[in-house]
Amino acid sequence: MNKISVMHIDTDRQWRGGQQQGFYLHKKLLEKDISSVFLCQPGSLLNEKLESENLLYLTMKINGEADFLAGKKIAGICREKNINILHLHDAHAMATGLWAKVFNPSLLLVGVRRVDYPIKKNIFSQYKYKSAKMTKIVAISDEIKRILIKDGIDESKIEVIKSGVDIDKFSNIEKSLYLNEKLNLPDNAFIAGTVAALAGHKDYPTLLRAFQIAAGKIPNLYFVSIGDGPDRDAIFRLRDELGLKDRFILRGFQKDVGNHLKNYDVFVLSSKTEGLGTSVMDAMAAGLPCICCKSGGIPELIDDGVNGLLVEKENPVFLADKIIEVFTEEKLRIELGKAAREKSSQFSIDKTVDENIELYKNLVS
Repeated sequence: MNKISVMHIDTDRQWRGGQQQGFYLHKKLLEKDISSVFLCQPGSLLNEKLESENLLYLTMKINGEADFLAGKKIAGICREKNINILHLHDAHAMATGLWAKVFNPSLLLVGVRRVDYPIKKNIFSQYKYKSAKMTKIVAISDEIKRILIKDGIDESKIEVIKSGVDIDKFSNIEKSLYLNEKLNLPDNAFIAGTVAALAGHKDYPTLLRAFQIAAGKIPNLYFVSIGDGPDRDAIFRLRDELGLKDRFILRGFQKDVGNHLKNYDVFVLSSKTEGLGTSVMDAMAAGLPCICCKSGGIPELIDDGVNGLLVEKENPVFLADKIIEVFTEEKLRIELGKAAREKSSQFSIDKTVDENIELYKNLVS
């Protein structure tokens, strides 16, 4: 069997679930003495994270999917460093990988599909996923695999490797009045919260309207959100129009996610689409009862009524009812949180890494 030597590529400048997954995988591979280097955009949040953790990385400005010169440079680096696998963590990275393979045909390409909607119909998007040059496509949920097959991707080309999280990273954080003091909330505040980008597919309008209904019936209910994104201004405006400025707190990007999760009383996600949901995994690992919309791969995480509650998406009334139910039924809240913590063990990042290594072994052999 040939030696495994991997270059990860991520072209995004933001830090979201995909970047966290790529970072985890790279770090764990290095810990296992497997040759791994990460190539990212200069000045990106991923660049900052890799540098702060002193992990092996390169930066290269990649100017969109037509940047064949970036692909040519990557092909040369791979030849020089004997890299045989490109792990392409986003759609633009897949295009870059295909260019690299033009100049270095021996490269094995592993693309990742993290979203639960059909492949775009334009020629280049179709080519990326259907090209014979793309060795494997990793789907992060069974639902994504189903959609890829429906889009005409050969099932034998698809590998399901579900995302994972460090299920113990919040274990040393205790519930306290941390958020109450930081945000000037009353000591008896019941805090519902989320970790979700301020983007259309996260469906903050449904979340805000559901909270408005629930807050009208629960005087000490507050909501705290971590996340930033392109819809920031529109979401802030809607929140203020609904009269929720003092009770629905939008905190933007935050580094102390653990302190937030450990001080939420319930986790809520209103996404219309969701590949799998690493923020839900983190909430489960923190022992939180989770209320989520039934979208994408979420039902692969949440067993309704066992370790969380599922509701139909884009329905604020249903979502509000579940928030009220979890608030009023303490026993249910405790049982859901305990079961969530137990199920989180199925989504350990170590399992995800082991499955990726197995894929690499099969490819190079």
